[in-house]
Amino acid sequence: MGIKGESSSKLPSVSVIVPFFNEEDVALSSLRRIDDVLSNLKHRSEIIAVDDGSRDSTLSVLLDAKSEIGKLRVLSFKRNWGHMAALSLGLKNSKGDLVISIDGDLQDPPEYIPELIRTYLEANSFKNEIDVIQTVRADRSSDTIFKRNSAAVYYWVIRKLTGVNVTAHAADYRLMNRSSVDLINSMNSSMKVFRVLIPYLGLKVKLLEIRRDSRYAGESKYRLKDMFRLAIDSFLSFSSKPLRLISGAALLLSMLLTILALLFFFLWFSGSTIPGWTSIVLLVTALNCFLVATLGLLGEFVGRIYELAQDRTAAQVYKEF
Repeated sequence: MGIKGESSSKLPSVSVIVPFFNEEDVALSSLRRIDDVLSNLKHRSEIIAVDDGSRDSTLSVLLDAKSEIGKLRVLSFKRNWGHMAALSLGLKNSKGDLVISIDGDLQDPPEYIPELIRTYLEANSFKNEIDVIQTVRADRSSDTIFKRNSAAVYYWVIRKLTGVNVTAHAADYRLMNRSSVDLINSMNSSMKVFRVLIPYLGLKVKLLEIRRDSRYAGESKYRLKDMFRLAIDSFLSFSSKPLRLISGAALLLSMLLTILALLFFFLWFSGSTIPGWTSIVLLVTALNCFLVATLGLLGEFVGRIYELAQDRTAAQVYKEF
């Protein structure tokens, strides 16, 4: 099948990871399109569909598709762990020399897969040692104004807080070579926000512009709370800068309070003070607010340390069909 010429034994094998969560309306169409694309290539290939604990009939659709698509493997979490966990599970179970991740909603067209592979092979034929081919959206005109603006704010904040040069408008449609996948698999799950992790590790990335399609069916599962959680995960997992900012602000505030205390003592000593409680209440309230905010941020980091120590990847029970 596929491209004539070079023997498939000389070509790198390909794994395509497709996470699904409540995508019963689109799952079969997505897998069929991916299979059609791979069938026209001479590379040995596999498709790994990861059901992220769907509550609809997505898993049944995936299992039915196995009888139609011979190269399909199905992994399923017992419960929903999130998009990053589903991608991580696919990476850990992949066997290909080249691993491609793509969302299952068909907004990222599978027809770009041959171009991803060709771009990687051409880049490395010149000894550039490219590790990742990352797709970026040529435009975001299909997104809502809120989503475009929130995405721009996200990338700006992440760059400022982490110091990592995150690629704007890059989602989870990318190709990674086996050495990159093995490196990522060796890391703790708490750091696996891939759009930040890949540049953080210093992997060599080449960009490929694509145009996204409209959603094939159903509604986006990536809601505002998920975007907010992604932003929190991104900077708490990769930067201690918020702690340093809080420490600096605390130092400045303590200096200011010391100066004010000395001023109030001088006024009291000179007999110029007026009895009252307003100034004391305001100072105590401001200090307590700052302390509470600081403790909240410290609590977030301590929680991350706790999760790292617990290493709950063992609790992410899954089954392969």
